[in-house]
Order: sequence, then C-alpha cells, then structure tokens
Amino acid sequence: MMEQDAHVQAPARDAFFDCIRAERLALTFDDVRIKQGWACVPSEGDVMLDTWFSRRVPLKSNVIVTAAMDTVTESEMAIAMAKIGGLGIVWAMEAERQADEVRRVKYLLQGRLDNPRTVMPTETLEEVLNRCRRRKKPWKFRSFPVVDAESRLIGLITKAHFDFRQNWSKRVAEVMIPAKEVMVAAADVDGDTAYEMMIREQKKFLPLLDRQTGRLVGMYTHKDLDGLRSERWRAFNLDEQGRLRVGAAIGLKEDAHKRMELLHGYVDVVVVDQMNGATSLVEETVRELKLAYPDVDIVAGNVVRGIHAQRLMDTGADGIKVGLGGGSICNTRDKSGAGTPQVSAIEDVARALRGSGVPIISDGAMVESGDVAIALAAGADCVMSGHIPAATDETPGKRWRIRGVPVKVYRGMGSKEAMRDNAGKRLGGVRGYRIPQGVSTVMISKGPVADVMKEVLAGVRLGIWIAGGRTIPEFHRCVDFDRITAAGRRESHPHNIVAVSGDDVHRLLRASDGDLSTLLRAV
Repeated sequence: MMEQDAHVQAPARDAFFDCIRAERLALTFDDVRIKQGWACVPSEGDVMLDTWFSRRVPLKSNVIVTAAMDTVTESEMAIAMAKIGGLGIVWAMEAERQADEVRRVKYLLQGRLDNPRTVMPTETLEEVLNRCRRRKKPWKFRSFPVVDAESRLIGLITKAHFDFRQNWSKRVAEVMIPAKEVMVAAADVDGDTAYEMMIREQKKFLPLLDRQTGRLVGMYTHKDLDGLRSERWRAFNLDEQGRLRVGAAIGLKEDAHKRMELLHGYVDVVVVDQMNGATSLVEETVRELKLAYPDVDIVAGNVVRGIHAQRLMDTGADGIKVGLGGGSICNTRDKSGAGTPQVSAIEDVARALRGSGVPIISDGAMVESGDVAIALAAGADCVMSGHIPAATDETPGKRWRIRGVPVKVYRGMGSKEAMRDNAGKRLGGVRGYRIPQGVSTVMISKGPVADVMKEVLAGVRLGIWIAGGRTIPEFHRCVDFDRITAAGRRESHPHNIVAVSGDDVHRLLRASDGDLSTLLRAV
C-alpha cells in the first residue's frame, strides 16, 4: 500500500510562505521556482508518483486527473487515463447519459461483472446483433448469459454463435449452450478461485448465481481475469473488483441525489462540481451524500482558503479541490475581481488540512509540467487539469484543420458557448442570469493522451528529484522555494532564440497571448 500523506510538517516551505504572508502577497506558478535539494536517488526515473485523489481512491504512478469538461472527459478519456494509472472525471451531462458513460468505463475490463448484459431466449440473433450495433458507442463483445423473465440463467451464447451463424432469424433458445452444460459458481466466489476453476475446466465464462434463487448476479470472464495477472495491466488504476476506476461530476442537492442514484455501484468518486465551493449548499450536499452513500468518496470544492477547506472536510469531504478562476480558459477573476493566485491557495489549504489525511487537488492554472511539480510542492497531492489533456485524441469532439494545422475545440464550462449548448443539461440548471466566466478556443491536436502524460509526468519526476524527493510525501517534507523576478522568469524559458520546431509551438502560443493567427504565421 502506498504511503498516504497526512500533510506533515514542511518547515522550509512554511518559512517561505510565512515571509510571503508578512508582505501580504499571493503567488502563482511563474512567481516561484523549486530550490535544489540533495538527491537521494540516482535519477528522476527512481521517483515514485503514487498518490491519492481522495481518501480511498488512489492514483498509480500518476498525479493527473482530467477535468469534468465537455471538451475533455467522457468515457474514452476516462478509460485512457485509468490505463496509465490516472483518473478521469466524467462531466455533468444529462444524468442518464453520464451514468452510461461511467458504466462504459466499468464494463470495459472487469475481473467481475456485477451486472452483465443479458439476452432473452426469444430474441433472434439478428436482434441481439442489432442491439450491440445501435448504441452510440457499439458493444464490441458478443457473449451473453441467457436469462428468463426472473433473471434465472437458462443458457449462454458466445461470439462463436455469431461468427459461424448463417441463419440470423434463429432464436437464441435454438442455438444457446443450455444451462446444464454451463459451468457456474456461487455469487461469493473470489477472483482467484474463479480463475483456477476456469483454467481447470478450460472455460471462458463463469456465471455467478444466487444460492437461494438461482438468479444471475454476476459473471467472470477468463480474458479479464487473465489480464489482471498480466504485466501490462499492473499499471492500470483498478478497483478491488478489477475494474477501471472512474469519477463523475455532480451538482447540488436534488441534482446530486438524482445522479448518485444512477451512478451508485459504478462510480468510485464523485466531485461536487462548483466554481465557488464555499457555500452552505455545497456543505449540505456533502453532508447528505455521505449519510446516504458512505461507500462512495466525495470530493468537494472549489475553495482557495484553508478555513473553507477545513469546513468542507469537517462536513465529510474525502478530498478538497483548490482553485478559483485560474484556468487557461477561465475569466472568473476578470469578471468578478475575486480569486487567489494558485500556489498561495494550495499552500493555505495544505497548511489547514495538515494531519487530516484528506487529499488536496490543485485545479487549474497549470500549463507546463513544471507547474504541476510546483503545485505538488505547494502541498497538493495531485492535480486536475483540462488544459494538459485538451485536444488529445481521446477528448470529445471533431478534429478540424485551420490552414492545414489540425486543431480541436477547447472551452471553459462557463463559456458562452458551453452554457448555450448545455443549458438545462448539467448540474440541474441555475436560476437567473449567469455571466459567462470562460472562453472558447482551439488547440493544436496533440495525439494520444498517454504520450502527453508521459512527457508531463517525466517533468514532474525531474522536479521532485532535483528537490531531493523520492516520493510525493517526501517531496512535501523537503521542498523549499525561491521567489523570482521578471528577469528570472524570462531566464526560466527558452530565450534569445527563434523557435522553429513543432515541440515549441505551445510556447509560441503562450508568447502570442493565445492569438491563433500569430501562431499560424509562426508555424
């Protein structure tokens, strides 16, 4: 089991921020740099990034969670992130569709299927096949338990019944393997026992039946159990049943309860998704959900002050999301005049929650891998980002071309366009007029999210290693900062050169203040 950081003493960091507070200043990523420490391991490759998103939801060799945004995280992104040890938070679309997206993640590879898809004996093979194909994201599997109206197992059909069938009008009952020839087990059999049974009997499927009623309550598949034992799957972020972990965003009060009814049993963690988490409605929602669903972790936010984080934690929050208006496509601070620079916000919350064991999630304002390292140094256990995974292959939406450059849309959930497209669909709606608090833009297509995360996480490891850390808890204890000047900031980036390679395009975008025409002229 990985070490769970209780936000232990960080004397050097405390001393640094005590000085900053004395000057009544608040800092963000470009205001500071991590000080060099004495490296305790040979290289950055020896740094371990295991951490926590919430009290019971870990991240494996990954510190990044993808944000609940309609241009960032649906099932495809959540699956890709869980496969590299991270986590995706499915955005708060229509409640039923969101639940389908979450279930799609859980059903992808399961050591145990608690609610396997079934067919009726009266269906034809053609009807079953059409049911697989008609879904928005078609089912790739073709093996199903056959049940009666009382959910009792009466047979099994497999992919072979579809691969070699010429008469598609035949009913399932005519071609299925009858129940008496199907190996079954009791509902409480564990994965190791199930795997041994399937190897011994050379069976690919093991339906699980209730001892008293004979009803189908689950199923193991050899492919998934075998995969759980493979080297490749060891990097996956899996729950206790061998399923990919996934999170979902929910709203307040009635919306939260409606979504939880649909998500319960599938979602590992929910995020009470509010720009301003320092409200009584957030507090009440967390309290109600913890009473109704004690087995599900609740992350709450967003806050930027330690006293507010403490209040949400005391209410029952299993993780605290920190950040207000710092996202690259967010203009809440411009519109409201409110907000705290991100590094100071993280440190204030980390100091308030010290010793609690409640993870802190830095949300927003991070663009470079160095920003992620600084967020962790300030006291975060992990980060949530929309910018980093934006425009990767797994994000929702089409890929476009502008003057031959492939781009994808990236927009804030408070942007005018997102508010228009999602009116009434997310978080139960909001009374009265809401001022837009975000913008829409395009970003150059980045390719697979795994490749992007590999690059970012390598930078994070480098920062921790230079500081003298080996794990994130050690990093928290040993880290110290320098505050830098404008000259130091310029020196931190490539300078006195002309950027010509594709790898430097994002730097051009930053230098052009997001002006796409300037960027396109440069490339």
